[in-house]
Amino acid sequence: MPIDGFTLSFLKTEIASRILPSRIDKIMQPARDTLIFNLRSEKGFFSLLLCSNPGFARLQLTEHRFENPAMAPAFCMLLRKHLQGGRIIDISQVSCDRIINIDIECFTDLGDKVTKRIVIEIMGKHSNIIFIDQDGIIIEAAKRVGIDISRVRQLLPGLKYHLPPMQDKLDPFNMSEALLAERLNNAEGRVKRFLQDNISGLGSASAEQIAHFVGANGEDQLSDIYKSSLPNAIIKAFKSLEYAPNIVYDDMHNAIDFFPIKYDAYNAENIVYFDTLSKAMDLFYTN
Repeated sequence: MPIDGFTLSFLKTEIASRILPSRIDKIMQPARDTLIFNLRSEKGFFSLLLCSNPGFARLQLTEHRFENPAMAPAFCMLLRKHLQGGRIIDISQVSCDRIINIDIECFTDLGDKVTKRIVIEIMGKHSNIIFIDQDGIIIEAAKRVGIDISRVRQLLPGLKYHLPPMQDKLDPFNMSEALLAERLNNAEGRVKRFLQDNISGLGSASAEQIAHFVGANGEDQLSDIYKSSLPNAIIKAFKSLEYAPNIVYDDMHNAIDFFPIKYDAYNAENIVYFDTLSKAMDLFYTN
């Protein structure tokens, strides 16, 4: 599945709980759009995978081993120079969007301690991995974006890093009932479409599941729903989510998708659960 912000929020929490803080022992770049950070923390050794491939963009912990090119790419060498030996001290998500910030404490050539940042933007064909300094200036990007590619937002060394244009959506884990009710007042159309248009991070499957949690079908019309009780029900739905990483298979045992919670649209016999979402993703992407 293309990872939505909702799924990424679970991944961020899972990864942070396991690796923070951790030291970067080695950085590898087995493919043009893939980085592996070998990490060491009090909880053990981990491999953090960052991928900006348009079809498989993701962030996860992985147990797979990747073959590296005989000569490390320039981007990898640059990251090694700046970050190898540094400490990952924070992992954060921009609202509930598909953007993750990884803050790394390291030292300059003069021995000054600074915090630099890796930003991974998981946005389909626009996915990217951007390395920025302590002042928010781009040092390098996995995919440089010049004015010939985008007149709105360039990603080039020396430029100030700016977030992609943000949509006017509510953070599902930090929204008020009043704001949600205000948006519902004049809303029309399907329940699922309302959720996707007004709440950050919800892909189609996630919106369908939230609709189910509030006692509706995603295809139901808002005009048929008792709107006054819906804001409170939506907020309660997000607060009551139970983490249950899984892969859904079809009847021929082909992996269809992976999810951070149980999605009721699928039969229980077609769902296989995992300890972590990263383990589920390892198997899903291998297959």
